[in-house]
Amino acid sequence: MNNHIAVIVKVSESNYIPSQCKTRAIISANMFTANIEKEDLETVRSDPKVHSVSEATKIPLMTPIDIGAPPTKPDDTPGVYDFSKLKLTEIKK
Repeated sequence: MNNHIAVIVKVSESNYIPSQCKTRAIISANMFTANIEKEDLETVRSDPKVHSVSEATKIPLMTPIDIGAPPTKPDDTPGVYDFSKLKLTEIKK
């Protein structure tokens, strides 16, 4: 069972990373993303140098098909799209 969660952490001290955090990406000197154990969430939140901790949410990846981009080749070759012919008014809602 996966016991990790992805979080976004904002700290008050530059370059500070709590020991419970396994860094994924550094956003700035005071913000980073990390994986932490679920049971460590409250420990990280209560750290005096931690300003905030938010659980990260996945953003769905849009594909060219999702917005109605026509294939570049007439044979509908997957993965090849011509965005230059797509007008903003044509984007699916």
